Amino acid sequence: PAPIARHVSLRELFTGFLLIGLMGFGGTQASANYVIVERKKWLTPREFVELFGVCSILPGGNFLNATVMLGDRYQGPLGSIVGLTALLLAPLAILLGLAYGYQ
Repeated sequence: PAPIARHVSLRELFTGFLLIGLMGFGGTQASANYVIVERKKWLTPREFVELFGVCSILPGGNFLNATVMLGDRYQGPLGSIVGLTALLLAPLAILLGLAYGYQ
């Protein structure tokens, strides 16, 4: 059966990828599966595996590629930008806080 088309807002993309960034600091695939498939139901398990199959042959980080593809799928280029920003925001803030504290 064909997958059901679902509208995902920019806000949902931002909060979903922010959560993945917080949960997956150091490794995101397990966290991404939990958020994208089980919690938000943006993709089916089969679609998730297919997405990562495609992303694994593309240059760059697998989940960064998946973020761009999912953001584009639901909100176009702006969705890709919002997804990447949200994904990288929490780890960057944590690292900057640690660096500031170390300094």
